Amino acid sequence: MARSGQPGGQKSSPKLTNPWRRFSSALPRGRLKMSSIFYLWKTTFKNRLLDLKNHPSHLVVTILMVLFFGFALVTTVFTPGEDMPLSQGQNLPLLGAILIGLFLFLLVTQIQKGLSSGGSFFTMADVNLLFLAPVSPRKILAYGLAKQVGMSLLLGFFILFQGTTLRSFFGVGTPGLIALFAGYCLFLVVGEILALAIYSYTRGEDKRRRVVRAVLYCFGFLMAALFLTTLFKTQNFYEALLSTADSNLMEYIPVLGWTKAFTMGLIAGNFLKALVFLVLLIALIGLIILYICRSESDYYEDVLQSAEKTYTTKAAAKDGRISDTKDASKISRKKTGIGHGHGASVFFFKHLLENRRSGYLFLNQFTLICTVVAILASLLVKEHISLVLIFGMLCYLQVLTGAMGRWVKELTLPYIYMIPQNPFKKLVFASLESVVDSFVSGLIIFIPCGLILGAPAAEIIAVIAARVGLATLLSAGNILIERILGNMQSKVLVVMLYYLILVILLIPGVIAGVAVGLIAGSLAAGLFADCAVNVLVALIILALCRNLLHTMEMNIQ
Repeated sequence: MARSGQPGGQKSSPKLTNPWRRFSSALPRGRLKMSSIFYLWKTTFKNRLLDLKNHPSHLVVTILMVLFFGFALVTTVFTPGEDMPLSQGQNLPLLGAILIGLFLFLLVTQIQKGLSSGGSFFTMADVNLLFLAPVSPRKILAYGLAKQVGMSLLLGFFILFQGTTLRSFFGVGTPGLIALFAGYCLFLVVGEILALAIYSYTRGEDKRRRVVRAVLYCFGFLMAALFLTTLFKTQNFYEALLSTADSNLMEYIPVLGWTKAFTMGLIAGNFLKALVFLVLLIALIGLIILYICRSESDYYEDVLQSAEKTYTTKAAAKDGRISDTKDASKISRKKTGIGHGHGASVFFFKHLLENRRSGYLFLNQFTLICTVVAILASLLVKEHISLVLIFGMLCYLQVLTGAMGRWVKELTLPYIYMIPQNPFKKLVFASLESVVDSFVSGLIIFIPCGLILGAPAAEIIAVIAARVGLATLLSAGNILIERILGNMQSKVLVVMLYYLILVILLIPGVIAGVAVGLIAGSLAAGLFADCAVNVLVALIILALCRNLLHTMEMNIQ
């Protein structure tokens, strides 16, 4: 091949020409480095628009998603009501405790990721294109940070849906909602940068990993000691928890306390305090970036493993290969085979086995966490909680996680189509695991909580039945989504439309439950009515979608 400097260099075969060379030849030398990044941004945005043009269903769902977000924002901003200054309210410590709990969970998750695979702002497309381009590593890192800021803004939109709740319980108006949004996004950015820095520092060094864990344990012991000291003084778990979260010492903990102090300072109108902690966070971000750029470890290599692992996990999840989404080194192969079931019932026992391997017995990890949290809440703050409140929170979480049923993965595999049995029967058994899981978890959660809180037996049975009815409706909603959209690639858009349709499906049960509850004057009667209507709607959906498995081109990739 002729060199690029020779007259015939540009007429070489396109298959042997570096794509960045042809791009850079049309640009002035001073604009080359940043123009490569802008070119990648522009091309990515253009491809997304072309995808919407070529897939009308994607465009419709995108429009619905924008309208949904817009409605939530407009409802939050223009909802009538007085915004009480939060600094004068009694729920300020509670909101601070909630923020501390959320930030602590996210921070521990990010640190664990930094100790294992590291954080990554880049995708495999960035690795294959941008890392090979003649662009400064610092500018590539700035590009990754900008992408992470955009992703954080997108993830923070869920706060908009809590506007009415925040206004009712905490007196938080539109400015406070914006403050929560800013604090959450800022924390996500700091967490990702911190994970990358920890991975760069500890990569291949067990001694350094132990140092990071020791520092983490020291901060954990500090918070535990602060809580136990307050508990000894107040002799009340709930008050000690709020006092600890609202203490000045908690605000001096880097990242966790600083972000909480910045957010609460904005909400309470203490802008000087918010500015001080914002400066600290920005300075911390600058120091971490400076360390990454000047460290001996090449961050290209640091992010490559994480980007590749993330890409592999997403591809495996999209293809239904559940086992490939986990670290193969941590899988213990003591026993193979399902061992139970025949025909369509094999899928039910297969899902129970997957739950047992990912959790304990036949309950998954999420169900176990909900069980422990609900029982602890009933024991420790029984004066401020009720069985109906626990039921409402669990239903809320159940709706948020209802789109992740195991049966959805079965539709991307050939086995469910190959079993020569009735398609309706196969659908029922494939989606039965989530219903059984809800029933068993309902027994484990609501019976102890009901006995601790002194709830009537009829109310305990009613909340268990209502939880099972909701699980049945969620499974049917998944089937309906699969029937409408088939194998749509954009899972985010599918989930958004799933929630929109689910709200419509929940309306008949809510109306029936409220009507029966008011007429009978009993909460249990209303919950039983809601369960009956939800099960009826789910059976109708299953009957209408019974031939879903015959339309194989909708589901097979």
